[in-house]
Amino acid sequence: MRHFRNRCALVALLAILFAGRPAHCAQTSDGLRPEVLETFLRMRILAAVIEIQGVEGAYPGPTDGLVPVSSLGSQLTARLRSHGGAVRDAWNNPLLYWSDGRDYLIVSLGSDRTMQFSYDGYPPYANVPAGWAGSDPTNDLLIVDGVAHRGPASQTELLRRAMGEVRSLGTACESFAVDNNIYPGPVQPIDLVSRIESVVKPIYIRAFTNIDPWGNPYLFWSDTTHYALVSYGSDGVPDFPYATWGRTEFEAMQAGPTSRFGADLVFASGQFVQWPAVVGQTSPNGNLRQAMADLRSAGTAVESFAVDYNVYPGPVAPIDLVDRIATSLEPTYIRSLPKVDPWGNPYVFWSDTTHYALVSYGPDGTPDFPYATWGQTEFEALRTGLTTRFGADLVFVTGGFVQYPTIGEGP
Repeated sequence: MRHFRNRCALVALLAILFAGRPAHCAQTSDGLRPEVLETFLRMRILAAVIEIQGVEGAYPGPTDGLVPVSSLGSQLTARLRSHGGAVRDAWNNPLLYWSDGRDYLIVSLGSDRTMQFSYDGYPPYANVPAGWAGSDPTNDLLIVDGVAHRGPASQTELLRRAMGEVRSLGTACESFAVDNNIYPGPVQPIDLVSRIESVVKPIYIRAFTNIDPWGNPYLFWSDTTHYALVSYGSDGVPDFPYATWGRTEFEAMQAGPTSRFGADLVFASGQFVQWPAVVGQTSPNGNLRQAMADLRSAGTAVESFAVDYNVYPGPVAPIDLVDRIATSLEPTYIRSLPKVDPWGNPYVFWSDTTHYALVSYGPDGTPDFPYATWGQTEFEALRTGLTTRFGADLVFVTGGFVQYPTIGEGP
């Protein structure tokens, strides 16, 4: 349906898109060809121009199926070119458009100009699954009503999505256990994660995901006191004979990233014990993401403790090493509490039992504030949010980040 957006905001978006055009290089660091990024940028500019026309009157159309964008009239194409857009993709193939006057679709057929899907349904994207299109330049790209329906994705993006989905499934299992004192199951030997869908959805998870971003099913094992979630990763091949595994084997895995391409993602009883480091964990962004994930995991454990005891762990005042609360949380609420950040400095914790704070001193290892003198008033007053200052602390207060640095992206 039409998004009734402010025209000035749409014009501003066009300026941002044009300024964000990718630099020309043979390939990005994680596998996306610049032609794919350039094509999707052209599609986004086109969508913004169509949205402006929708605000002013109506979307172009209705059309008789998919038609070339160049057929939509000289006024639209002139406006498109004035904003740095184009009627063709980066491979010089025509961008396609459909609308019934209420919704619209923009399509690139990729470098091979071959339809990857059938567009004969109503609407034409009805048979096209939403999600990442991957990094293959021959794949179709789709935008529906201004929103990416199938957008380009690097292996890094696919990995992030998989890790996010597995974390969500794990959180659902943990929440189930808070209410029922056992994890869903038993599911032995390991089987499709769909085995537990009916017991966790929709109470503990709203959107239950069965398939990973590479098209393979997520798997689940549980003896009701421990559990594991597994994705076979980008190569779709299991790293271990999971069908014969139980608690001993999953607990024996040493937690950490691996540089081996295609490695499985394994999440056991509250934390990842194996995941492929597509983005190096020694990179600034990788370290930042890891620190934020650690603090979120610790925060989730603290919140789960409070569900059972009606207080947060503590009191811990003044602020001290997070190790102070390890015995209260491990292994019931978190298998292994993160104690040292990716830059080698200890995480610290404060609590008056009704509020709490978790802190990493960030890349420079230096505290931004005199936390030793701080209490509820000072932590609750901190509202820095996202900051571009290098070395800024990461501060997580009673359920959310109130300060975190960016070296390329936020949380």
